[in-house]
Amino acid sequence: MPLTTFDEYTRAIKCGRRWDWLLRWLTTWFLPGTAEMLTRAESQEIERQTLAMIGSMTSEERMHPEVINRNRSERIARGSGTSPMDVRELVRIFLFLRDQSGTR
Repeated sequence: MPLTTFDEYTRAIKCGRRWDWLLRWLTTWFLPGTAEMLTRAESQEIERQTLAMIGSMTSEERMHPEVINRNRSERIARGSGTSPMDVRELVRIFLFLRDQSGTR
């Protein structure tokens, strides 16, 4: 299943299919240098933050993450209890992985 939207990623998590490789990428950015040492609780916390950020996005932002600018990332961060930098990193990594997979 190609990863093309945040909705697909959220659906996969809720169905129990973990995107462990994406979680590793996210942990590398949220906690640099510690990806190998993460406990299950830490992984679940990062997953919770990621889902909170995605849940704070509008449907347009989830379908087309490239529209997320500074103002939108600040709103998403306020709604998810994270920082705007975390939101921008999530979007940057997601777009990179989507481009690498050859899907759009």
